[in-house]
Amino acid sequence: MDGEIILHLSRNSLPCFKLPDARERFTKFSVAWAGTAAEQAEYMRDLQFMANEKFLAAELPWGKMAVVAVIRHPFDRLLSEAKYTGLKCLASSSKKKRGANHRLQASSFEQFVACTETNFMVRRLCGCKGNPATSLCRNTPPLTMSREDFQRLTMNETHLECALKRLNRFSLVLVTELLEYAGPLLTAKFGWRVDIAQSRGGTKRESSVFEEFGHEKRTMSWLHSKHDLDLKLYEHAKVLQCREMAQLEQKNAGQER
Repeated sequence: MDGEIILHLSRNSLPCFKLPDARERFTKFSVAWAGTAAEQAEYMRDLQFMANEKFLAAELPWGKMAVVAVIRHPFDRLLSEAKYTGLKCLASSSKKKRGANHRLQASSFEQFVACTETNFMVRRLCGCKGNPATSLCRNTPPLTMSREDFQRLTMNETHLECALKRLNRFSLVLVTELLEYAGPLLTAKFGWRVDIAQSRGGTKRESSVFEEFGHEKRTMSWLHSKHDLDLKLYEHAKVLQCREMAQLEQKNAGQER
């Protein structure tokens, strides 16, 4: 494996770690995540670090670079997005006009859950499975699926299975609720010495659905029905981080003997 690292983030999950090494280079995926796995690896050849919030391609350059994912509880991520956008619904492609914003305004979090994108993280990890003809998957014209239609495309167990398999192949999977334990894992994996408490920017876990809306049965029912696959993905991600923590603890205990 080469030295390049991709940090895959869910929007409103966690911005980049502020790495202490000034030589790290950051870039956004504008047209980078296009083409074959070989072309992706070539793009990363001169980079040490890349943060990506976009949809992962149908093919990835496994073994050519390390891939790290940071995943937040899907309900809290959605609440954070609701606060950030001001309860703006997913745009409607049928009403979209040039130069106009047709994202409807929800009047409550319950309405926002009902009118926004479902299974957000599974869609970003494996929504491009099967190469739907949309620009979000970096496919070339002719494109027959709009951004809005792709974000409304139903995710199913096949997409979830793909997402779980991908997480299993990532070099490290973290969840924001256990991020306080990420420092030693990052050091063990990549040699990074990052003070998580001092280095973490952006979302501070200020949004808790269970604290704010746990008493609203209809809201919670909507969340469970529309983000069921993301819930399974999140639980799997938590297991993967706990497994890494246990392995590191066992390794450290062995070294102390």
